[in-house]
Amino acid sequence: MVAALNSWWPDGQIFRSTDSGTTWCPLWAWSPSYPTMPKYYSYNAAPTPWLGPNSVDFTLGDLQIGWMVEETSVQGLVAPPSGPILYSALGDIEGIYLLTATLSELFDDDITGFVHSSLTTPPTAAYTNPKWSTCADIDYAGLNPAYLVRIGTGDRFVHLALIYSFTNHALHYAVRLENKWHFHSILELVGRNIMVRPVMFQANQATFSVVSSLPSTAVIAADKKTSGIFYGASGSSFYISNDNGNTFTMKGSLGSSSFPVKIVVHPNVTGDIWVSSDKGLYHSTDSGATFNAMSGIDQTWAIALGAPSSSGGYPALFAAANAGGTIGYFRSDDQGVNWVQINDAAHGFGSVGANVITADLRTYGRYVSSKSTKVQS
Repeated sequence: MVAALNSWWPDGQIFRSTDSGTTWCPLWAWSPSYPTMPKYYSYNAAPTPWLGPNSVDFTLGDLQIGWMVEETSVQGLVAPPSGPILYSALGDIEGIYLLTATLSELFDDDITGFVHSSLTTPPTAAYTNPKWSTCADIDYAGLNPAYLVRIGTGDRFVHLALIYSFTNHALHYAVRLENKWHFHSILELVGRNIMVRPVMFQANQATFSVVSSLPSTAVIAADKKTSGIFYGASGSSFYISNDNGNTFTMKGSLGSSSFPVKIVVHPNVTGDIWVSSDKGLYHSTDSGATFNAMSGIDQTWAIALGAPSSSGGYPALFAAANAGGTIGYFRSDDQGVNWVQINDAAHGFGSVGANVITADLRTYGRYVSSKSTKVQS
């Protein structure tokens, strides 16, 4: 079975072969010519009544196959050091709240991600208040992992919600920001301040102000060990804020980088920073004053820090990278000196550069990646 890409009128299209791909039959065709459109399938929508009539629909323009190939996308993943194993942020999906809900309740609104208590069974809890069509990003506070922030989009505004409890995933703050930028959310150490690129939100005051000292295109991160410290990177410049993100100063250089992708910070050491970039992978141990480029890494996209290989050791580093011409997923147990590829040709997971990675801080070697439309470990 092969689904066509971006075929929307008069419907989506799926091709089927029963001889190992030698010949193919479409699920519909113009035969003998337009507008006669026979359909070569039966249709039973009893288990999924929201998809339309429980029969083959012959009305031109009515989507029936098109609904079957609708997709979502994984926008963000976080694995806090305590609480649920994983939180996901999803885009462009309508979905479910609880598996025990009725059909009318299941699809009455949008869903923007799940709370994952297991990586081997489907989640049963989703974010419910508020709901959006897309969750653009998610983050947790370093010393208060039960504090989470997520960003929602879907109209001309950007919405923000704070979560204060592992067991209560309801809204505590919801605000609307003019949708002028591609937003990312960062929650600082103790959950008092949120940076939403490039706007600063102080949760205890519920006020916003543009951070003029940081480029609007910068990627951002919060220190996970010391409160009030935020980081930013744009082009080849690295920035730091020591006043809760209100102002930034340029701290150091990322070499020949022109497009930083991700900043991750050591969960237990202030100022130990990794930055992925179109020109490689950079590491700083002095809060961004100086950076070392990792040898043999030509380009990196998503990166993450996970549990160390031995108790008390340095966190394992995961990277979606181009290492000497080999594009894939890699792990380093010695701060980027040596790397082992952890996928193979049969497990490319789509576009490596577009996928999201997070790593488990409790179990060595376990990381979670997105394959655009699903989460897998």
